[in-house]
Amino acid sequence: MRCVGASILLLLTAFYIQDAAAQQLPVCSEISFKKCGSSDDWFDMKGKRCVMVIKEKLSFEKAKAACEKNGGALASLNFNPQLKTAFCLVKKSFGNDERFWVGAAMKKDGGFEWFNKKYFSESFFVKGQPDNTNGEEHCLEMNWKEPFRFNDDRCVQEKYAVCEKMSNSVSCSHALISGPTWKRPISDGGLYRGQDATSHAVVDKSSGMEWSICYAALL
Repeated sequence: MRCVGASILLLLTAFYIQDAAAQQLPVCSEISFKKCGSSDDWFDMKGKRCVMVIKEKLSFEKAKAACEKNGGALASLNFNPQLKTAFCLVKKSFGNDERFWVGAAMKKDGGFEWFNKKYFSESFFVKGQPDNTNGEEHCLEMNWKEPFRFNDDRCVQEKYAVCEKMSNSVSCSHALISGPTWKRPISDGGLYRGQDATSHAVVDKSSGMEWSICYAALL
């Protein structure tokens, strides 16, 4: 029992140290942006992913649709290098710390969750957030009040957005993933539609979120 407790404590300590280090404001001059393929809009974000900025202020849902139209999804920035790349790409695009939507939304229990279901660190929120003012703030933005910090906001608010997609160097299988009563191909609007992505998406019946089996296997 003591061993289990010690292991849990070490794990929590590791997460704390990781978060503390990750929250340091990035030095954007140290980050170089390499294009993903031939597109002038997509840049390498490490971890087999590419990132782009939507340079039009849109509501959360319209930003999500704009990312999908460009073959990607609102970015799930669950690793420090990806957070830094997205933050600095926005800074590079506009010359300042503009607020922008990212790929996370509120769950039924009030917490937030990345669309790709990976670890979400609430330590990145601005102090006192999320507060879900008037029960209306269900979507996640970055750079509110403090740069490189999260905030919950009303999904109808219009702001820029950061999208992600799989690198064109990644190929996916054609396997169809299905459940007993549901089945949805990625071409019908799944979250991750890289240009060469032919895998299928799964609908999480508890949250309604969609995510790519091919994409999830890469992380």
